[in-house]
Amino acid sequence: ESQVKGTMMNEASTTVGDEEAPPTTLSDSCTNSTELSKEKDKNAVDKLSDDRPLPSISKLLNLARPEFPELSFACFLMVGSEATSLITPLVVANAYNTLVDPTVAQEEKMSSISWTMILVLIIHFSGVTANFMQGCILGTAGERVVARL
Repeated sequence: ESQVKGTMMNEASTTVGDEEAPPTTLSDSCTNSTELSKEKDKNAVDKLSDDRPLPSISKLLNLARPEFPELSFACFLMVGSEATSLITPLVVANAYNTLVDPTVAQEEKMSSISWTMILVLIIHFSGVTANFMQGCILGTAGERVVARL
């Protein structure tokens, strides 16, 4: 079996006339495609540098200047959305403490846990709504900036 593999490897590296045989292994074809993509990337960079310089961050920020109020509100929504996901475990911890407390009556436990879970759902859906609004605002602001290009 090892002799067959050795024979196959020797056949794969043989040449036909002056031309080299096409790659027969996956690693050979990956190497060739990687080299071709590097050449294409180099040519693409050269074309970009020949046409005009790439825009800078300051130019992008200047184009986004009219959108700063919306972007600021979106950042506020992002902080709020993250805060809701961070506060949920703290609220659930209080419900767990009520559950394991032996001095609390069963009915009081169920009532407390029910209200806590309702509060968790409200907090969760508030965070989801804030995240959705943030995405809409950022998408709209981004499209406006791209339209100014």
